[in-house]
Amino acid sequence: MSKLLIIGIDGGTWDVLTPAIKQGYMPCLESLLNKSCSGVLRSTVPAITPTAWSTFQTGVSPAANNIFSFSYLNRQTKQQHFSTTSTMQKTLWEILSDNGLKVSVVNLPMTYPPREINGYMVTGVNTPSEDSDFTWPKELKAEILEKFPNYRIFTLENMLRDFSGYYIEKITNQLTDIISQRLEVARFLLGKQEHDVFMLHFQANDILQHALWPLLDKTCKDFDEKWQKYIFEKFYAKLDDCIKELNQAFGKSARTENFKCLIASDHGFEHHEARFNLGSWLVESAYTKLPETKVSLKKKISKSLKVGKILKHFFKEQSVNNLEKKLKVRSEPIDSVRSSALAIGKGSEGFLYCFDMTDQQKQELRKRLLDIDLPNPERGKLFEKVLTADELYKTEIPEDFPDFFIIPKSGYTVTGKVKKDQPLFSDVLKQEDLHLGKHAPEGIFVLTGFEGSQRGQERSIYDIAPTVLEILGIELPDYLSGTPLTKKASENRSEENLLPKHNAETNEEDEEKIKQRLANLGYM
Repeated sequence: MSKLLIIGIDGGTWDVLTPAIKQGYMPCLESLLNKSCSGVLRSTVPAITPTAWSTFQTGVSPAANNIFSFSYLNRQTKQQHFSTTSTMQKTLWEILSDNGLKVSVVNLPMTYPPREINGYMVTGVNTPSEDSDFTWPKELKAEILEKFPNYRIFTLENMLRDFSGYYIEKITNQLTDIISQRLEVARFLLGKQEHDVFMLHFQANDILQHALWPLLDKTCKDFDEKWQKYIFEKFYAKLDDCIKELNQAFGKSARTENFKCLIASDHGFEHHEARFNLGSWLVESAYTKLPETKVSLKKKISKSLKVGKILKHFFKEQSVNNLEKKLKVRSEPIDSVRSSALAIGKGSEGFLYCFDMTDQQKQELRKRLLDIDLPNPERGKLFEKVLTADELYKTEIPEDFPDFFIIPKSGYTVTGKVKKDQPLFSDVLKQEDLHLGKHAPEGIFVLTGFEGSQRGQERSIYDIAPTVLEILGIELPDYLSGTPLTKKASENRSEENLLPKHNAETNEEDEEKIKQRLANLGYM
């Protein structure tokens, strides 16, 4: 029976990895490419971390997993909550465990709360905090924190985003330290038992590309070859070392050198030009309503930071305008009861909920969205597509899915927030925005175990789960629509015929911790 090492590189793109390889910074990855099939791995729609990695783990659509983003809107309460593993279909790790294989997974998004598997699980970025039960088995948490007292789920130290040399060096080194720690945790777990399958995921790559994309992409006006070389030397050379050391450690744990290695990403990256404030547009178009009475800055801060009892003593109403500008408390509260449409999200796609609207009214709204011009009308319209869930997915649609998935043109993102005194389009400024790079649908895959190199393929993230099961000799469930990477890709995806599971809301304290982490990383 084959054994398999899986390495996740969040946001991995050939646009960065290829020049890093050509300049000599990733010799291990280059050697793996010479004995593999490889190419572009198309992401889910939407191309976002929680959605793509949940499909990666299950082989089914976002609708079947009831996960389309980090969060969703409860249609009954109109309150926003966060997605968890509670709605996911059976994962690869559970199927492998049911077949008696020893499997461990480290730092993968959409693994919290951890499910029981025949091995070890250390959950990823959607974990509330280190106080949570972030491991399977539960006792593993104490072992990890004892051996790695500085272990964090994922942190990014707050720093001035001035794009100075100090900032670039600081964030690069910090993220390099994070992947080094992830490798050490993986080596520790690999040494605890023999493994048939092991997966380690590197989230830091996604954060680095969000923050420093102009220095990596030659097409950007702020591209700097000197800083590209610095990032390649510090971060990508270390990432390559991690890939090499992980292969060596897995070989020892699997007790064989004859194993396959699968490297994959959830999506790719591209330049981020501007954000469109969909929430503000909905207010201007009278779909989203603001409260009829003005909400004070004190209450805004109290609600958003949960420390209002302290802050109220330090702020005076006459300082509202200056404080709003300085603290960037610019997101307006909304009156959800009186609103007929609400937007959520902050990323490469927009998500729009409709309430008490007829089909005709919804189609009118879709038409108005598709008619929005880019800032320069000569460049055309902003949105390429405005799709319903039924148009995207061949399965039953969960109750709390949006009515419309809104896909903008390359370079643009959408935010559901209502921004006070700001234009509908906001330029992405390197001194202010952590997301100078944005997600693109084209990720990567590399699968070793081939004679020679078979590069240039284009496959789908739906093909990963069938690939893993085929390699390990396990019968494929009939609901999987993907095709193993070892076979010719199928053009048509079959009906999944899976009932989505209902959302299980987490407690308020956990949700606040998740919200704060995602906000720090620029996702909220």
